[in-house]
Amino acid sequence: MRGLACGLALGGLVAALGFFALLSRQPALLRNTLTYLDIDEDACSAYLGVEFDHPFSLILTADPGDFSGTPEAHYIISNLKNKFTKPRDTTVCGGLFQGSLMGQPAVVVTTGIGPAAASLCTLEILSVCGDMVKEMLYFGTSGWSPQLGFYKG
Repeated sequence: MRGLACGLALGGLVAALGFFALLSRQPALLRNTLTYLDIDEDACSAYLGVEFDHPFSLILTADPGDFSGTPEAHYIISNLKNKFTKPRDTTVCGGLFQGSLMGQPAVVVTTGIGPAAASLCTLEILSVCGDMVKEMLYFGTSGWSPQLGFYKG
């Protein structure tokens, strides 16, 4: 059963990656149809707390570690080079980290759990930095854990 769940999760991830890869090949089309605000690079840099001169990858996950004790993006955050962390009390997001991931500029965000938290955080980032986002990937565990056994509360 666990193999089936892993297979389904992997299949969903592959489909999502394919969709985002397709979108990232059409930046001019996306910028012409999806940009609703006049966003400037200085506002984005001021919001993030660091200067950005190139578009960046935006990687989002839900749990900032408040629920599970470990952020879903733990391994991605630990691999950021030249990491800068935006203070948590300055954003609606659960955590916002900027740095270089595999030589590419990246912003890694934990949105908080649930549709309301994810929506507010994503809206906050895209309303200020939308034009600077080269690609966006949202992933997570959806509350699933690889731990054996059942939780008895």
